[in-house]
Amino acid sequence: MDVVYFDPQRPRNDDQIIQASLIKRMPDYQWQVKNEAYMHHYDFKDAPKFTSIEDAISHFVETPTCIGAYLKGDDIEIIAPYGLTDLIQLKCRPIPMFQNNKTCLSIYQNRIQRKNWKKRWPNLAIINS
Repeated sequence: MDVVYFDPQRPRNDDQIIQASLIKRMPDYQWQVKNEAYMHHYDFKDAPKFTSIEDAISHFVETPTCIGAYLKGDDIEIIAPYGLTDLIQLKCRPIPMFQNNKTCLSIYQNRIQRKNWKKRWPNLAIINS
């Protein structure tokens, strides 16, 4: 279960504190907590800082992972910069900025191989461009 948030005022080690709290409260889930204010260097050292959680999510590597949900009052709001179609149709493709760049495409392909999603979801269509 990935929890992402955007707060440049919080120190990086807060992620570990929040994650440990979630694990203690709900140990049946595999938690990962990331403050996206610090994640702009994840794939590229010279990447500009993200400006918001929406900006950060739009830079996740694959379109079906570029989806977030949060509560706004009693409503669930969705962040989906590339839409929900790929997720619903079990299609995995690189985000647009990764599609025509060999370095980026390599990051995508290595991630797909490392995650082994095709084995877990045999009906998943992996699109490499």
